[in-house]
Amino acid sequence: DLLDAVTVNPVAQNDNHHPVPRRVRLPPGVDMLCEYQPTREWEYQDLTVPEWHRKLCPGIQRHLWRRDGTTQANLGIAFRSVLQMACDQLACGLCCRAKRRSRVTTVPKPERFDEDDETSRMHELVQVKVKQVQLPGTLSPAVMNVLANAEDQHVFTKLAVQAIIQHAWKTIASNHYLSYVFYEVLIIAVLVLQVQGQLEDALYNRIGFSLLAALSHLELFYEAFEMLGYLWIRCGWQYFTNFKNYLDWMSISALIVWVYYGFAEYSLKEMPIFLAILVLARWLQLTWTCRAFSWAGERILPIMHASFGQMSGIFVVTGGILAGFANAFLALEIGFEDMDHFSVVLGSLRLLLLGDGDGIDMVLGLDGAPQEGSPVTFVFLVIAVVIFCICVLNLFIAVHGEAYEKAHEKAHISFVQERATICLQCLLRPSWPPACFKYKFPYRKGAYLVLMVLVLPCWVMMLRVPALHPGLPSALLFVALAFGDSILVQKKWDKECEDQYYLWICHRADYDASSIWPADDGPEADSSELDGRHAGIKRDNFLRFERMAAEIEQMRRYVVDKTQGLDSGMEAVEKQQKQ
Repeated sequence: DLLDAVTVNPVAQNDNHHPVPRRVRLPPGVDMLCEYQPTREWEYQDLTVPEWHRKLCPGIQRHLWRRDGTTQANLGIAFRSVLQMACDQLACGLCCRAKRRSRVTTVPKPERFDEDDETSRMHELVQVKVKQVQLPGTLSPAVMNVLANAEDQHVFTKLAVQAIIQHAWKTIASNHYLSYVFYEVLIIAVLVLQVQGQLEDALYNRIGFSLLAALSHLELFYEAFEMLGYLWIRCGWQYFTNFKNYLDWMSISALIVWVYYGFAEYSLKEMPIFLAILVLARWLQLTWTCRAFSWAGERILPIMHASFGQMSGIFVVTGGILAGFANAFLALEIGFEDMDHFSVVLGSLRLLLLGDGDGIDMVLGLDGAPQEGSPVTFVFLVIAVVIFCICVLNLFIAVHGEAYEKAHEKAHISFVQERATICLQCLLRPSWPPACFKYKFPYRKGAYLVLMVLVLPCWVMMLRVPALHPGLPSALLFVALAFGDSILVQKKWDKECEDQYYLWICHRADYDASSIWPADDGPEADSSELDGRHAGIKRDNFLRFERMAAEIEQMRRYVVDKTQGLDSGMEAVEKQQKQ
């Protein structure tokens, strides 16, 4: 397809002195390294190697000259070896002389120089393949939006797609997302302290609400920027049709309302329900935030996809039957003036969902029946238990288990796509430097920490002044956090000519990008269908049988072709003998 067509072997400017490497020294546990550079060729000019070549292919300089069979390279290696041996012998002699002077009779054994040191380092190199995606501007919001909203998940088995997402995550999104998670933890910490009543002191209360004010408005700022970014790339309909964005707006609005309510110096005890909803929502949001990390994302995403992706049918069936029984129980009490609707509905839920004994007593006592029930209430109870408690609930559990099993098979692919969504959000946020300023911070984390060290003491000192409204220090903290985050999402390439950059990939020779797809689920399978366990086993056996039959047929044709060739050869030999 198109992605495979544009992922090609790069062309070297000087294949004799600086060819595209085939063996490099990759870090342990790393299968792929990427670089985003404004060049389409493997450059080599004036006996110099670009710095990004060493980052893409570690160890390339030594490996390069080892591969070059010129006399200059061999003399260079020999000279380094002789120089190292001379240094070792000199150090050994100085050590022996020093010990003789100190009247030590033991002469240390000189350290043996390993002549195969260069060869041993060569064994650390691994075979790799260097590829180039000949599609400029791949690390752009438009491309990332296509990947984040891709319906065909087979696209994530492509080498180019995995490289794009991995490089965007490492260079742009990872540091900023860690700070975002830290902000969420701070919000939870302040809310927990408020629930426990630990912020009764005036200063601590001002610090807590000021921190919530800065972080809530920071979230509002980023959400608005994300919405404008979708409109800028002409995909606003994708933003407004995503239900998650509305949940984000509701969560941010609730936190801002709570902040302004606290600034107005009202008693927090007057809004316990609002605080309970806010705390619950924030804990759920913190849990969902962990989806970007491999240790949690591949566990959280299957649960979400299984619970809300393929459960619509069983949800409708369960909800309809549950509502039907609850309404039937209410109908049995319609002839009584003192009917309590809430008690009937609560008892119905306790019976149908929990199998609670109080729910059973409630159903038996309907229609004015005594405590032990009547024939009518007994029949309703038996029907409800058999249909809902035994059949529907067990079917619900079985379908949910099948859905989770299906989603868990593609957990890594869903995780990669979710990272693409997070990278898109980071690409749409403001980044340093602006268009009118060219300076970039070489150390983004260090610049962020220095900024926080300078701003936080000023923020606390301003809050210690009771006459100063807490909105002013909150504004200072908001500006500092926004500026620090813009440094963390600073792009390493030039914004004005980012459409001239190409993605370079260096991966292990044995790396198979398609291995993340389930082995028994081919591209022809319909991922929208939820197969049962037995149906899945039958389908897998059928696919294995087809593959085995194809291999047997291929072997048969090979044998037939060889046999025919042998027969023709024998006939030719017989003709020659007769002649």
